[in-house]
Parts: sequence; structure tokens; C-alpha cells
Amino acid sequence: MRAGTHRGDVRSDPSQPPVNYVALAEFLEALAYPVRLELLTHLRMPQEVSELEITPHKQTGEGSPDRPLARQTIQQHVDKLVACGFVREEQPEDAGARRYQVNASKLYAVVEDLRELSTMYAGDGVDPEATGTVDPMASPDEAEGPRLVLTHGVYEGKAFPLTEASRQEGGWAIGRSEDAPICLDYDPYVSTQNSFVQPREDGFAIRDLPQSKNGTWINWQRLPEDEKRVLQPGDAIGVGRSLLTFVPE
Repeated sequence: MRAGTHRGDVRSDPSQPPVNYVALAEFLEALAYPVRLELLTHLRMPQEVSELEITPHKQTGEGSPDRPLARQTIQQHVDKLVACGFVREEQPEDAGARRYQVNASKLYAVVEDLRELSTMYAGDGVDPEATGTVDPMASPDEAEGPRLVLTHGVYEGKAFPLTEASRQEGGWAIGRSEDAPICLDYDPYVSTQNSFVQPREDGFAIRDLPQSKNGTWINWQRLPEDEKRVLQPGDAIGVGRSLLTFVPE
């Protein structure tokens, strides 16, 4: 869970794993091709190389921008993405063509390392002319009733309802497990079973699970082991490098 950045801090949260500068540089070098970045967009769903059609970018010199890249060239780029862990290779049981899909957790980890660098204190002073523009933010899930809303992570604004329909074994587990009612499978710093939310007569309480590696954080304070904390409206819940906000109704 991230703490706020203070003057003189080297990292925004010393409790988090340090940035591996060598590995990060290698990952960025592997991504320093427009074709590979475009491939990541195409491979959000599993696809075969034969299904991919990429037009060369003018500055790459990999072919005419009027013709799609050759399948062999695309395969070479895909293989490099696989070698770096950005893409997963799936071999069908029927010995058919290999399919490829983006490894969301690897991309998220790299993005978080870059975000960690961006939060390092860099001194006073801002350029008054440096204000940029942003695209309109996507609307969050329309949901009613008690819920946890993802405010930092992939698909920010996604709501996880705390309802009987989503409840499992006495509550709602938060973790990387696909079976978890609050599944954050994109975040490699979240344990398979990280935290657990339980209903109470007066609301909801949360506790850290024994198998949690990086703990559970409430409002930037680590939740002690074996302690339950009653959730209050607007509480920030940190798991891994993701952040959820409690909305009671």
C-alpha cells in the first residue's frame, strides 16, 4: 500500500519492493518499438500470429507503410515479447497453432515501477506553462448498495458489490484468485487470498489473511495480524499496489 510522498523520501513507500532498475531498463528496451506496443493492444484477447495484421510505422524502417508486416516479422516481435514476459504463449492441446495473449500482471508491475519513479521528490518549482490536457475519464460502474470501488489499478472505477449474491463462505475474499469475489488478478503484489471482508450487524469489517505476503492497509496504515477493522465510509483499502474505496450504499 502506498504512503504519501514526503520531502527527502527516496521512495514513496519503503514497505514496497524496491525498483529493479536493471530489469526495468531491459523491459523498456524491449518495448521501444511501435510495432510491439501495437501488438500489446491486439493481444488483449488470445490470437494466433496469422490473425494479426500490423502496418509498419514510417520511422521503423521495417517495411512499406502501405503493406502489412510479414508474418515472420510479426512472429519475431511476438517472440521477443514472450521472452520478456509481456505476452503469454498458449499451446493448444490439439497441437494447433500457438495463441498469444498479453500478460497483464507483468505490464502492471512495470507501470507501477515507473509510477514509483515519478513519485520521488524532485524539488520545488513547476513550469506554469506545462499544463496538459487529458481525455475524458470513463464513467465508473453504475452500482448500488455497499461495495468496494477500485480507485487505483486496472479498470479504475470498477465496483465490487458486497451483496448476498457475491458473498462466499461468510464474506468476500480479496485476492488474485479467479474465484475471489474481489479479484485483482492483474496485480502481482496481491496474494492469491489477501484480505477478507465480513458482514456485521452494523456494517462490514476487514481482516488480513495469514497467507497475505504484503499485508492489508487501511488509510495508509498497515492492519495488524489477527485484527479486524470496521470499515467506515470512504476508507481506503490497500492490497498489493491496488487501492479500493469502501462505499456503504
